[in-house]
Amino acid sequence: MAEEEEASWDQTLDEWLISEGYCYAAGMAQLEDGNFYAAAPVADEAGWGFIFKEDHEQMIMQDDMTEKKMTINEGTALKFLADNHKAPPTGLWFGGEKYAVTRVDKNFESGDASFVFIFAAKPKKGVSIAITKTQVICAFYDEEKGQVGGNCTKAVVAFAEYMAMAEEEEASWDQTLDEWLISEGYCYAAGMAQLEDGNFYAAAPVAEEAGWGFIYKEDHEEMIMQDDMTEKKMTINEGTALKFLADNHKAPPTGLWFGGEKYAVTRVDKNFESGDASFVFIFAAKPKKGVSIAITKSQVICGFYDEEKGQVGGNCTKAVVAFAEYMVGLGY
Repeated sequence: MAEEEEASWDQTLDEWLISEGYCYAAGMAQLEDGNFYAAAPVADEAGWGFIFKEDHEQMIMQDDMTEKKMTINEGTALKFLADNHKAPPTGLWFGGEKYAVTRVDKNFESGDASFVFIFAAKPKKGVSIAITKTQVICAFYDEEKGQVGGNCTKAVVAFAEYMAMAEEEEASWDQTLDEWLISEGYCYAAGMAQLEDGNFYAAAPVAEEAGWGFIYKEDHEEMIMQDDMTEKKMTINEGTALKFLADNHKAPPTGLWFGGEKYAVTRVDKNFESGDASFVFIFAAKPKKGVSIAITKSQVICGFYDEEKGQVGGNCTKAVVAFAEYMVGLGY
């Protein structure tokens, strides 16, 4: 599923930045590391060749005007640019070519969106860079291909506006979960995932992003009982486990895990009805804790209760069911 998601971002870049002919290449990186995970053009994976080169050595001018051979990691350079809004000491490199930063706008506005905009150039070529809350979007133009910087920038700004608004929407889902499932005190944590991959994209409580710590843990190894009653160390991917549950309405062979804790599925209702809404309802528990799960046609909603916090399964389920009914009513 991760490969499919990355492929879809490649295609998205192609549609937004390549198809009109304003840019000959484009890439998108996570702000947290600066490493490209999507590139265009998609055909023959040509985009990757244009925008990225594995670590390479270059002669870099030092402060004392001498040159020194240094290893260039292009992802690290882009991360430095995104964090500091200036080129790193080794320079800004894409696809083995060095670009000079010529413009930085730390508060670029387009429509209702605001982001950092940076422009960098080399002879007859340039790159327009938009930095949103989580993404670094880069688009490249080449005058020898009949392209100009203005049109490339126009395309990048339009796509960055779209991405920035999408990020705001995701943040708003965190707040929505907080209001529906946390504020009344019936749940201590909640999460929402896309049915297509099982990966949480919203979590609550929102304050200090506490929800994420309660509901999710990166891949971890656990001893899992096998059919022959022996135990085997296995890697747990909690998103994959939730996806299996949503698709098959039963726990996966490795068990159902949230935040590094294992839950036992105790109830499955494949045709749960509430008001005019119908969805799958699943309940899973561990000692003194539990999770109520509603699966609509596109979303997986999870609400968690803890008896030691004075919460009970019935109220948690009530809150999850009400929110699931609301989501179904919105078309989710």
